[in-house]
Amino acid sequence: MKTLRIVFCILSCICVLAAIPIGILCDVIYLLLDLFAGLAFGGAMLLCKKRAEPVQRTTDYMNSEEENEAIRREAEHPDEKE
Repeated sequence: MKTLRIVFCILSCICVLAAIPIGILCDVIYLLLDLFAGLAFGGAMLLCKKRAEPVQRTTDYMNSEEENEAIRREAEHPDEKE
């Protein structure tokens, strides 16, 4: 999903950047079509962001020992809940 978000973000940016030359050289309808495509790609990017996988917790030196031990137990036994 992260790759899709990056692709949609790049396509959205390209559409917005292309709006200036399209607005200068072409008709207004092409400009509106280009901006609508940029909005569509931006919306697709946000839609992919909402469907992103949850972040897995990992041990970290900033956590306390109790937090790190709980994370280790979750990793060993993902079915059990405390």
